[in-house]
Amino acid sequence: MTTLKKSCIALIILFLLAPIFSSCRADDPIAVTHLPSIESTSVDVTETPKPVVQNTGPALSTSTPTRGLVFDDDVPEWVQEVISQHPEILKQVAEIDNTVSIGFEQTENHIGSIQYFLVAPFDVPLSSISLNQFNYIWSVDRIENNAWNGSFYLTEESQGILKHRWGNHNEGVISVALSEEGLISSLFENEQDKIAIIPAQYLSPKLRTIRIDNKSFFQPEESLARSVFSVPLYSTEELTQEPIPINFSEDQLSTVNITGVTALVRATAVLMRKNGNTYPGEKILDILTTADYTHISNEVSFSPFCPVQEYTNDSLLFCSPKETFELLSYIDADIIELTGDHLADYGPDAFLYTLELYANAGILTYGGGKNLAAAQEALRIEHNGNKFAFLGCNAKNPSYSRAAENYPGTWHCDLEVLKEEIKTLQSDGYTPIVTIQHLENELSTPPAALVEDFSELSTLTPVILIGSQAHITKPIILDEASFIHFGLGNLFFDQVNESEAHTEAVIDRLVFYDNQLLNVELFPIKFIDYAQSRPMTSEEEILFLSKIFSLSNFHLP
Repeated sequence: MTTLKKSCIALIILFLLAPIFSSCRADDPIAVTHLPSIESTSVDVTETPKPVVQNTGPALSTSTPTRGLVFDDDVPEWVQEVISQHPEILKQVAEIDNTVSIGFEQTENHIGSIQYFLVAPFDVPLSSISLNQFNYIWSVDRIENNAWNGSFYLTEESQGILKHRWGNHNEGVISVALSEEGLISSLFENEQDKIAIIPAQYLSPKLRTIRIDNKSFFQPEESLARSVFSVPLYSTEELTQEPIPINFSEDQLSTVNITGVTALVRATAVLMRKNGNTYPGEKILDILTTADYTHISNEVSFSPFCPVQEYTNDSLLFCSPKETFELLSYIDADIIELTGDHLADYGPDAFLYTLELYANAGILTYGGGKNLAAAQEALRIEHNGNKFAFLGCNAKNPSYSRAAENYPGTWHCDLEVLKEEIKTLQSDGYTPIVTIQHLENELSTPPAALVEDFSELSTLTPVILIGSQAHITKPIILDEASFIHFGLGNLFFDQVNESEAHTEAVIDRLVFYDNQLLNVELFPIKFIDYAQSRPMTSEEEILFLSKIFSLSNFHLP
């Protein structure tokens, strides 16, 4: 599908009753002649994906329900199975003489909820719709004519469940599939953009979740989107102290923000001095603080002797005033990548001073350190049963800020050593997140050397590969076992006047569940001055993602 067609369809989705946006235009596609065609390890979509809920036994027989439990007819067998085999419920049922009924009719005893997600194939450039827009699509008595030019899918089973949450749906807009497997397969057929409602256990990285009112389904705290798309089940007797997870548990969820270039220098530092040190992050604070971990690639060391920053610096020797560190605390930065080119601009003392600031603030670091051994060490993280680890290095030759045996700095990339580190992490059950400060260009396409190195590393699946060097957002490669983003653009840096492409960037949110990469969210941002960015509007986001996706390589079914 052409970039133009995708953009227009997505805009129509966003404004359901508005005329078709005939004037919608994206930038002319930029051909990528050297993006590797990475062999996909995708599974056949006609096969049932691995369920989110583990350790369940054989399907429950409807003719011989578990003793003491009776389920309403519209409770699916897979839900009956989860509930009837839960240890706490088994114990309680054994102690109750009466038959316990479980269904969707509300009682005082909330037993658990079935979780659904609103999704689209990854390459559909729609990322968010409002709750009002969704209600408008769904409600049978509020749509008077069909202005829907895309397709909206759910299964017959989901239809029967979701009506208990939202009422009957608009049959003129929403198509009903026989099975989740058939529904997912149909999402990737033809050229028409499609979105769907699916149960949580069918999520995969190839399906991107659609945010509701720009709120993520995966926020660690109570999520508006998760709440709206969950259907509660009730019992006639109290069976649990707390609702049990049916097909999704927040306790198994981990989210990680990956961000682009940060350099608190020159005009960015000037505006921080004028408007306050928190100024650059104020309009994107919600994105940065609603993940479990936020990664920052800060390319510059702090120094107590850093001179007052001016709008320009012809020397290109950078340091950040120590007071600008307040921004990192404000955005709740958890992980700092130390692969940047300018970390040694003010010498080893400034680098060591910066390491001390991070340590005192409880901020984790990787990719650089007090010596080469520390710089090469992987940052291993375990959270909610998920294991992922960061590795980082600087691939420029000669390398900037290069660490040595007894000298602080960054790790100069050695692909053979890096590959062995990746294999070690994988054998220990970790998903490697590898971020490389590589060669730069001022194009939307990545340099050939970056593509070559990432192509070699991508054979070591599963792996996540991120280019840390990019001041302009680069394409994405996605297959079943790997996520590759050649560059995200700037997070906090003063290049807004260099080109239109320098005003745009994206924050990638990696979503882990059951120790696997479950999903990737994209949060596009737009710079409004030398220091501050804001979330893109829906129209801007659709055009921006259409451009990036047109250059990308998605191994979709």
